[in-house]
Amino acid sequence: MPTTSSSTFVPIIPARTSSKRKGESLDEKGKASREISLEDQRDGLTYQIAESRKKLKPQQSGNSDFWKRRADIEQMCYDRAVLNRKISFRDFQAAGGEDGQEWTNSPTAKELFEAMKAYELQKELCIQQENRLRVEAKDGEKVLRQTFTKLFTTSSLGLGLNWGVGKRSGDLQSRFRAELIEKSNAKHPDHQSPGLWCPITVDYLDSPLIKAAHIFPHKHGQDIMDAIFGAQESPELFSPLNGLLISKAAEEKIDKGLILIVPDADDASDWEATSPKEYKIRVLSKDAPGMDRYISAHTHTTWAKLDGRRLQFQSNHRPRARYLYFLYCSVILRRSWTVQKAGDVLRDELGRPYWGTVGKYVKKNQLLGFIEQMGHEYQDLLIGATEEEGENISKPDPTALVAATDRVLNSLTQGGDDDDEEEQEGEEEEEEEEGEEEEEEEEEEGPEGDQSKGSKSDGEEGNCGRK
Repeated sequence: MPTTSSSTFVPIIPARTSSKRKGESLDEKGKASREISLEDQRDGLTYQIAESRKKLKPQQSGNSDFWKRRADIEQMCYDRAVLNRKISFRDFQAAGGEDGQEWTNSPTAKELFEAMKAYELQKELCIQQENRLRVEAKDGEKVLRQTFTKLFTTSSLGLGLNWGVGKRSGDLQSRFRAELIEKSNAKHPDHQSPGLWCPITVDYLDSPLIKAAHIFPHKHGQDIMDAIFGAQESPELFSPLNGLLISKAAEEKIDKGLILIVPDADDASDWEATSPKEYKIRVLSKDAPGMDRYISAHTHTTWAKLDGRRLQFQSNHRPRARYLYFLYCSVILRRSWTVQKAGDVLRDELGRPYWGTVGKYVKKNQLLGFIEQMGHEYQDLLIGATEEEGENISKPDPTALVAATDRVLNSLTQGGDDDDEEEQEGEEEEEEEEGEEEEEEEEEEGPEGDQSKGSKSDGEEGNCGRK
């Protein structure tokens, strides 16, 4: 990776350090000097990163120097990830590990490498933006510049600046969750049970274990969504069409790229015309930590055994395929950093792409942004391209690439997208509503309420009950 500018703090990285403690060494004049531990170098970088971010303002983003300094910050983040890898390998050796390949193949080493690649990509995109601003922009390019800037300032590993998107209100997330529950028909048929249905675990789970997850992150805003997918008649950022009601454990596996949701179709050419569309799980890392655990407390099925299993919804509601396709592209980007052969990325035993259906999901210039970064071996992504009149569809646009990189970094740092706090508010409102409903039912039913409720429950389908 290119070195930073002279204004950027560059840590001294020793070839090998066998102890976490600071040690004594001799300088060129033979005087005792203190070595800088890897941890101190990392902490120094963390401080430098924080201080550098404070100095950047979004109002300066039209200036090429802004992006030069932003690229320096990404370099420091990259250097910090390198130090974390050194620390991890040193601790591996200190614990008796001798096989370097064993450490390289460990989940920790892989995630640290992925973080390095993500920061490297972020820096490259910043440099591109810096160079773009050095040339007088045409009117059409100014829009790209604005959306690109807005996207970077809302990224989870970005500058911590608020561009008018920021954190949602609890009410907004509560409505999003409530609409998803209603559209998905997710409530347990026994109204006294607090369970909600998860189409991945195929089970009713306690409400706090279920997440109303945005597929395309809300924080990037509607403008960025429109730039990537094209404008819709009605905004869909907070629509159930951009959401999945799934267990928090399932969301974690998806975010980490361990499992993926793809079309379930025997004939890929007919899938787009079907309604409702069906999806299935593809397991990407069967041996990853936690994949041998049961998917819920009510089954002996492990996450590793979900490969090929169809999602089971309780209604005809489905998320839009375009948002799941964006997620698919994000996983391909992540895996492209670690696989030896491009043709092996997300393909089945017959060499067919996991997502094999043709559709109009993402703007062509956005997908070209992925291909430009990963290589022309990934032309298969264009099966999901849509073209809009009046746009330069042949010129790669990095907007979706930045959003995908941010998603990867977010999962690696476990930063979340501030859903959890708002989800908790939504769950509390659910509990209050359920309590009010129960009180109303008790008042209406009278002394024979239990018998009438029991006979109604007997008429429900048996496969909807808790296992």
